[in-house]
Amino acid sequence: MKIIGLMLFILVTSCATLSENDCKNGNWKLIGKKDGISGKPLKVISQHQEACSPYKVKVDTKEYESGRKEGLVTYCKSENGYQEGLAGHTCHNVCTSKEFIKKYKIGHKIFDLKKEISDYQKEINELESDYTMSNDDDAKIKLRYRIQKNYDKIGDLNKKITLLKVYAAGEEHELIDLF
Repeated sequence: MKIIGLMLFILVTSCATLSENDCKNGNWKLIGKKDGISGKPLKVISQHQEACSPYKVKVDTKEYESGRKEGLVTYCKSENGYQEGLAGHTCHNVCTSKEFIKKYKIGHKIFDLKKEISDYQKEINELESDYTMSNDDDAKIKLRYRIQKNYDKIGDLNKKITLLKVYAAGEEHELIDLF
């Protein structure tokens, strides 16, 4: 019975967005600002309220939203959009800036392309292992062909990444140097 109680306690406290101390100190403007700087959606406020309810503390929504709005000014810069996309983070649509959204999409496309490259590299490793183990010359020719095709695909994907990076940097005029 004690184990079940301990497990429930761990489960409840691990899901809490704020500690008891955070709730009782109640610097809601600062908490909102931190959430804004992190790009968290407004629905996080209900999670904070849930985390603080056992301590009989109510979220000051006006202060929280004021702080979050300040934090979003920092978060919603276009360069941050690029970095968020590049890291593969989910966009919670908290920024209205077209430049942020554009840079986020570019960064996320690069993230996706890098993942695709990683997948091709894994396949190459498997194919090379099969090639090494094979004693069949015809099979080796087919494996070598598939390996080369994957290297070609990786090369094409790296070119796309380079073009996207140049575009993201706003240096389209330098694209001519790539050819």
